Amino acid sequence: MILGLTSRKQAKFFKSFIGDNVSHTTASRIMNKIAYIVNYYRNMPLSDEYKYIYLDAIWVHVKELNIKSRPILIALGVKTDGSKHILSFKLAKSESEFEWLSLVNDLYRRGLKGFGLSLIISDNCAGLKSAINYVYPYAALQLCTVHKLRNVLSKIRNKTQNRKKVMRQACKIFKSKTKQEAVARYRDFLRNWSGKEPGVVKTMKKDIEYYFTYFNFPVDERKTLKSTNPLERINRELRKISRRLGYFQSQRSLDIFTFLTLKEEGLIIDRDFEAMPDTKQKNLSLEFANKS
Repeated sequence: MILGLTSRKQAKFFKSFIGDNVSHTTASRIMNKIAYIVNYYRNMPLSDEYKYIYLDAIWVHVKELNIKSRPILIALGVKTDGSKHILSFKLAKSESEFEWLSLVNDLYRRGLKGFGLSLIISDNCAGLKSAINYVYPYAALQLCTVHKLRNVLSKIRNKTQNRKKVMRQACKIFKSKTKQEAVARYRDFLRNWSGKEPGVVKTMKKDIEYYFTYFNFPVDERKTLKSTNPLERINRELRKISRRLGYFQSQRSLDIFTFLTLKEEGLIIDRDFEAMPDTKQKNLSLEFANKS
């Protein structure tokens, strides 16, 4: 089996990406080459031209070592010209500070020093926030407003009576045209629900200053800067792959599927992989990757 797939799933995989079945030997050679490309991609130098970085995680099922659910940590960079690239992705044991620090510090090591980095957008994960502050202490931080609203929803005690009202008012805060308007609506929200929904109010108040950072940026960019939604499309594609194949057999299979999915989405940094130092292997897998 290649990548831990059954023969049927293997045939389906190659049919999906290259429109034909391949022999076991050819498939093995292709996968070995792509695995090499993935490792090369993760270690190649990065330019320090990224203005925004989005950091988020998607949880997947991995059968290897009987671990059924682990996060893929993902970093998406946006340049001043608007071009987007996946800078790194990593299967981690958890979303701990150690795991996030490993990924963020690796971006710095590879060349993303952050001299032009204006904003980092992420979820309100304590480990992630600590890692960002350690490596890029001078970059502004925007916490995801979508995650905030989901957390507020989960804390509503009387959902039958208050759900629609709470969420309508909460959403209006982040639809405000100015920071002053957002702050005014936020204060009204606290006054309205402090007695009825104390859990909601506590959740809304937590780190609220980091949810209004996007107001410091151009109006036409604010919609994409106030949440990690630009990564959601990527996450949806990875979930499709996961649902189609069931679980991932190993980290190697996950890495290859993730890389090819990102390449298909046009998010892999353009490089001449033919010029890699590994000149002994044939280029069949590069032709395969380029068709994805």
